[in-house]
Amino acid sequence: MEFNKLLKRQIKRKLGKTEELSPQMLDFLQVISNSYDHFEKDRQMIERAMDLSSAELRASNTEKKAAQDLAKMKAEFLSTMSHEIRTPLNAVIGMTNILIDDDPKQEQTRNLNILKNSADTLLLLINNILDYSKIEVGKIVLEETEIDLYTLTHNLENAFINEACIKDIELKTIIDPSIPKLVLGDSLRITQILTNLIGNAIKFTNEGSVTIALKVIEQDHESINVCFSVIDTGIGISEQQSSIIFDSFSQAEYSTTREFGGTGLGLTIIKDLLKLMNSEIVLESQPNVGSNFSFQLTFKQLPSGEQRSGSETNSIDFSHFKDIPILLVEDNLINTIVAKKFLEKWGFHVDTALNGQIAVDKVQENSYQLVLMDIHMPIMDGFEASKAIRALDGSVSDITIIALTASVDPTTKQKAIECGINDVVTKPFQPKELNHILKTYLLTSVNARRSL
Repeated sequence: MEFNKLLKRQIKRKLGKTEELSPQMLDFLQVISNSYDHFEKDRQMIERAMDLSSAELRASNTEKKAAQDLAKMKAEFLSTMSHEIRTPLNAVIGMTNILIDDDPKQEQTRNLNILKNSADTLLLLINNILDYSKIEVGKIVLEETEIDLYTLTHNLENAFINEACIKDIELKTIIDPSIPKLVLGDSLRITQILTNLIGNAIKFTNEGSVTIALKVIEQDHESINVCFSVIDTGIGISEQQSSIIFDSFSQAEYSTTREFGGTGLGLTIIKDLLKLMNSEIVLESQPNVGSNFSFQLTFKQLPSGEQRSGSETNSIDFSHFKDIPILLVEDNLINTIVAKKFLEKWGFHVDTALNGQIAVDKVQENSYQLVLMDIHMPIMDGFEASKAIRALDGSVSDITIIALTASVDPTTKQKAIECGINDVVTKPFQPKELNHILKTYLLTSVNARRSL
């Protein structure tokens, strides 16, 4: 299918940008490329099996059931492939962040930023493919949690600033000051939508600027309606072309794919996600002038007494927790090295375990304050290990457990909570996200001990 050709071309294009990088980094990316070879082969096999005509599907309920089963099989296959690809990608992104933080030379910084941008693009591609499959079978579940829209927007700006600098374009944010500090909504999906829009805006802008704007449309004590806009001064889109760019695997023109790359999935997913959120994407564009992609979302407001400044955890210095013992449970050696480097840099004393059974034994033998638990491991997985720890006697059963997993299955978080896991961080993890979660739970632990 054309999709598979586009996917392969995207990977080769990204790999082609890393010729000056170290052999180790190229080995990491080659693992990803090889994984996609398997992905393409198995996907084609599944799609051939699903290639039933409408007439055949209407022929009998048995054939309909077979098509549904095959659609489910495809979704499960893509989920498995996502996990397998995320594991080496976690090492690529993690090691890149570590090297960037080690004060490299200017030329090394440039190469590392190219690698990081390429890896982030591959991660976005993986997320798009997986979510497209989830949407097909109705497995997308929206969450409602506290969102700091200011932090979310500035984090996105920081994530894309290097990519904008490489193209010598300005990236800026404009946030309506009347937006409250916290609202209730799905932070993950909003981030995903904006990530696709910002990435596209930078990709199709060769000079000028890209602006991320948040504006209040209306609000009352219970809810607030916010308009999100991503505005660029790029190549623009004609009225005729704008009618097809939201279709699956489509771009304005085939020449666009050749020049800029991409699978044409991003805008389709944006459209489908916004539909689930009772909204829609609006496009205003003019060729050679630029584009404005916007959408409106209505959030529930928190009672005024529950609004916080957001500085409670961000201001915490890890020096307060220096040498705190942490158990890192991970069966992949490279991912162990990556996570351990970050944790030790932040001042923690890190012990490791290769599987859940060793983790349970070590928790009983040592006084850890927190466990970082992988989920998919041999002998005993993270779910079973967490349940076993919660079943132990004494205060050891109350230890904080954070899952660090490459699984993005929507049932993973719910199952993790049922097994006694406090929170879930998805690989490839962003250092700031893991840093923030560790601070939050360690502060809670410290305050709990003080109150005794």
